[in-house]
Amino acid sequence: MIKTIPLLFFLVLMIGCGFQKKESYLIQNDAHGVSFRVPLNWKSVPAQMSSTLVMLYEQTGTLATCNLSAFAKKTHSEIDKTVIEEMLNSISKSNKILKVWNVEGPQGVKTFFQAEWQLNLPNGDKVPAIMTAMIMDLKPYQYRLIMNCKKTELNNVLGDFWLMTATFLQDKN
Repeated sequence: MIKTIPLLFFLVLMIGCGFQKKESYLIQNDAHGVSFRVPLNWKSVPAQMSSTLVMLYEQTGTLATCNLSAFAKKTHSEIDKTVIEEMLNSISKSNKILKVWNVEGPQGVKTFFQAEWQLNLPNGDKVPAIMTAMIMDLKPYQYRLIMNCKKTELNNVLGDFWLMTATFLQDKN
């Protein structure tokens, strides 16, 4: 019962944020047996990396992107701030982790984090950005659903991210 309290709190929080009011569509990856719902204002585009299962762009001018990637499961028994710092430092040293938290659900623990960094635009401009991510170990992979957006647009797309993570399911083992 105690383990279900964080999940219930998470669901109440998400329903209270109003994401259920947005129309959405289902994204599925049959090879991995995973799926999640995506608001209609997000468009699926071809992936840029082999580890990327789904690449999404938000279509209302927020410059937000979201991708679902799968990696061979690491040996870490628990994902904590140190593990996240290692992951982020392999990308860029200019990241600053804001917070890390876990939510336990029916398919295991989902680790969430937010970090500040700089978004490099195609024209060379650098924009303060926020990375909001979910990491979940589901045998035999570690899945990462990562949303990047301009810092000033976070409140406009955060509900979309919560919809995606709350509906993330693995249908096969």
